[in-house]
Amino acid sequence: MNTLNTPLADPAPTGTPLASSLISSLSLNDTLNACRGCTFLIPVDTAFQGAQAFLDSLDNDAKIALLKNHVRSPCKLEQD
Repeated sequence: MNTLNTPLADPAPTGTPLASSLISSLSLNDTLNACRGCTFLIPVDTAFQGAQAFLDSLDNDAKIALLKNHVRSPCKLEQD
């Protein structure tokens, strides 16, 4: 498990560029970077590759909801 000072470090932590790319494509960068005290449970690329067909079947709102389920926050996380 990697611990980061910022959730969306650039470049992405080893093994997570697909997650970072998905977060960017859904315009969640600012929302997630603004989350203070949050824990991000970001799947590694091999997990994303194994679920690619499932991810491709989701619309953007469902993808956002899925990603937000991987954030543990002391407060409610809202999308901008």
